[in-house]
Amino acid sequence: AIYKGVLKYSATVHQREGFITQPLPVRDFAACLTANGDSVLLSWSPTDDPSDYSARPRGYVVYVSEGTKGYDNGTKTYGTQLRLPLHRGVLTRFVVRAFNEGGVSLPSEELCAYAARSERHRALIVNNFTRLAGPQPIDTDSTRGFDFNIDPGVVYQRSTSYCGRQLNFSKSGFGGSDANELGYSGNEPSGMLIAGNTFDFTTRHAEDFLLSDTTLSIASASHSALEKGKVTGGYHLIDLIVGAQRNDGYSLRTRPTFAPELYSCLQAFAQGGGALLVSGAYLSEEIDPAFAASTLHFIPDGTHSLANGSQFRGLNTEFSIANEPNEECYSMRRISAIAPSVDAFSLVVGATQPSSVAVAHSGVRQRTLVFGFPLECIREPQTRRAVMGASLSFLLNK
Repeated sequence: AIYKGVLKYSATVHQREGFITQPLPVRDFAACLTANGDSVLLSWSPTDDPSDYSARPRGYVVYVSEGTKGYDNGTKTYGTQLRLPLHRGVLTRFVVRAFNEGGVSLPSEELCAYAARSERHRALIVNNFTRLAGPQPIDTDSTRGFDFNIDPGVVYQRSTSYCGRQLNFSKSGFGGSDANELGYSGNEPSGMLIAGNTFDFTTRHAEDFLLSDTTLSIASASHSALEKGKVTGGYHLIDLIVGAQRNDGYSLRTRPTFAPELYSCLQAFAQGGGALLVSGAYLSEEIDPAFAASTLHFIPDGTHSLANGSQFRGLNTEFSIANEPNEECYSMRRISAIAPSVDAFSLVVGATQPSSVAVAHSGVRQRTLVFGFPLECIREPQTRRAVMGASLSFLLNK
């Protein structure tokens, strides 16, 4: 909106008619492996701007990064699909930007693909974490502000915008000074480049998977691509990244965390014998309980507060989850407590609170593993990789 306002003002001042606005980022992005695994088919859709017809893209630039290399200078294309060769044994990342005469859009989320040299299984990593939000707003008869202890929100990429938690919420402090003033806050993250939604979590999950199993081929997609049937290929495992997605009611863009189309896709995949790995902080408050019990084999059991501790035990290890702002991964102040259904069992419990936060199901034809917290937010890298590896071994029955 700010960009458009400046553009229209400049065009008016300089008496320029027919200006063109840069396009919005693409949507429905998917990176699907071909049948033989020698190449990847990238596909996406343009995002229409209902407030500005001129913002339609004229073409796209696809950026590619192989292994530890940086991104290349991009390949220009005028369609919404591009097939690219894959080097086996090398994790490859992709980003797409739309362009027109007005400029270039913000980048898409980052997706990745990996073709194993000796493939035994295929996994599809789906990103369902697109949320950007400020801290939880509070506005009652006597209080006003933003409560980090309920929900710290999610910044875009990384940000230095916060000085600290609000400590004084009382409206009686309006016009006061120091600690008695409405809005008075601490200074905990001052000078910190706070991590938020970096839109690269499909790659992070893929990297952790490949540290434990290089015979796994990997494709990835946005949640909307899966919901719209734009994902091709047969897969043994779907890894659904829910992150800190939450239909909070106050963000600029809200959406149901689990759309009906997503429920249908996951249910059909599970009924066909596919393994499911699901992780997210707000599953218990966002998911349909009937679907949770029948397809994911857990019962939503409220929330597990991280305010007084973030230590957990399970999977033959102990670990902690990011509950304070930091520069490595987004944080949260509560996660989902999830109880096992009659045909499942608990895997992880709190060290100070005995609630279950991870549930596993091992059926005759299908296996499911659900974490009530984001796997990428496990603080200890080695432990996170071990948990991811153990999850992969369980789900693929290795």
